[in-house]
Amino acid sequence: MPKIITVIRHGEAQHNVDHDMLAKRDTILTKEGRKQAKAVGKYLINHKIDVVLTSPVLRALQTTRHMLTSAESLDQKFRFKPEVVLDLRERVRTNCIG
Repeated sequence: MPKIITVIRHGEAQHNVDHDMLAKRDTILTKEGRKQAKAVGKYLINHKIDVVLTSPVLRALQTTRHMLTSAESLDQKFRFKPEVVLDLRERVRTNCIG
């Protein structure tokens, strides 16, 4: 049976609201971002999840935490701990411009 990979972007973070994406890279989720992450958690309850990988960036860690907490609050337990993968960090976009 083929494996399905689902990629989830972090919820809205403060630097998205401030439009300061390059100066503020490790910002927290906004209230809306936390709400978005919880909605993803509720959506994923109906899907078979084998593993969750996350970036070590604060907003990604917060998204993962809110996503999994939302599912657990609905009595749906994920039977694993998210794995933080350093190589999932974003790359600096300015290195690609030119």
